[in-house]
Amino acid sequence: MLPDHLRDPVLSILGEISGTQKSIDSFEEVDPTEWDAIVMMGRAGWAFESFAGQWHPTRTVPTNLKLVALMASGAQFEDVLTDEKDRAHHALQLVWGEGKRAFFPSPLDEELEEFVKRSLLPVVREREHQFGVKVVALTDEGERMGPPFETLLAGSNGLIYAARYQRAPGSSAWVIPSDVNDLRPWLGRIFKEWHAEDPATFFGAPEWIEDERWSTADERSKLAEIQREKSDFEARRAAHERELATLSEAYETLRASSAQHERLLLNGQGIELQNEVRDVLREIGFDVEDMDPTWHEREPREDYRIRDEDEPGWMVIGDATGTTKGVKGTKLMTTQRFVTKFVSENRTAPVPNFWLIANQFAERDPSQRPALLRGDELAVVKDEGNLVLDTVALFHLITAARSNPALKEPMRTMLRKASGTLSGEDALNWITANTTA
Repeated sequence: MLPDHLRDPVLSILGEISGTQKSIDSFEEVDPTEWDAIVMMGRAGWAFESFAGQWHPTRTVPTNLKLVALMASGAQFEDVLTDEKDRAHHALQLVWGEGKRAFFPSPLDEELEEFVKRSLLPVVREREHQFGVKVVALTDEGERMGPPFETLLAGSNGLIYAARYQRAPGSSAWVIPSDVNDLRPWLGRIFKEWHAEDPATFFGAPEWIEDERWSTADERSKLAEIQREKSDFEARRAAHERELATLSEAYETLRASSAQHERLLLNGQGIELQNEVRDVLREIGFDVEDMDPTWHEREPREDYRIRDEDEPGWMVIGDATGTTKGVKGTKLMTTQRFVTKFVSENRTAPVPNFWLIANQFAERDPSQRPALLRGDELAVVKDEGNLVLDTVALFHLITAARSNPALKEPMRTMLRKASGTLSGEDALNWITANTTA
């Protein structure tokens, strides 16, 4: 019972794998009890609710017939699943969706899963719009459906691209899309399964036909090619898995190392952050004098004095801080006092600016952190030539410098001239401009 464009192709396939067949437009043309299976497109059954609150099934396709339901975009399909007392517990409905996602929600036997991957997965991924069935539970008991319904391939939001299921006890069915590249292997597989279930009704090839001893010379040659390909693939897969394991181990080692080094710029605080900032500035090419050993522990001052041999006489007072909140104005004033103390102790030296190197909101995603300073604070810092440097920016800069060491010199020039704030986004924009020019 099919539309015209599918009728002849399906009849041709069935002529090779089934017994007596007949094309019909309605069940009024036949006595369904004389037949064993139907291939159709359309409504196979549905459920309606009585005034007593009970769901009752209505069958278009009698349950004595095994069913192959072909789905198509824009077509109609419904069915209802019942228990041994003919009580409706699930309904199937054809629906439409978007996206390319496709997955196996539960393991299939290896050969069937490979068949679905080969014959259906590419079709699903090439569609402009998706279609399939959704399962609707009609009763609480129906949620414990289990084995009677087996999804062969699924998509997002409960969409099912293909499945086999039990309509009622002893009544098996398949629902498959009609846009697969070739229906022949699908129908052949279905009828072979039905033959295994009921060999007296659905005839099939004798088991000895499949015995390799009775293969022709050409068949044996092709089987040998298949076996060689399988062996080659297994060897390639084993090599791939070994290489993947080696790379994964190296990656985990790098992750552990990064957690103790570069990633401290994103989530570190205290002395660990200070040491990492010092080491990264040195790697970029600055001369960083670590001042912590100089100060008494009860009267700490700036963490660094930062110089650059490319600019003799240039020096800034540097301090690193990490906080789970934002940069406070008091921290800016404290850093400014470090400058004041330097000037009082070095009266003949030029007055330096300061760099406050801040890892703010350290527990947040670095891409989602707010601005370093408010408008009024930013204006003061910028006007005085000072810089609040986000450690996220420093992370981006050292990552770029390691990939392209030639960036280090212009990177230092940019930092020496910077004032106000330098955010992670600012650093990325600078890197892009200086690597694409």
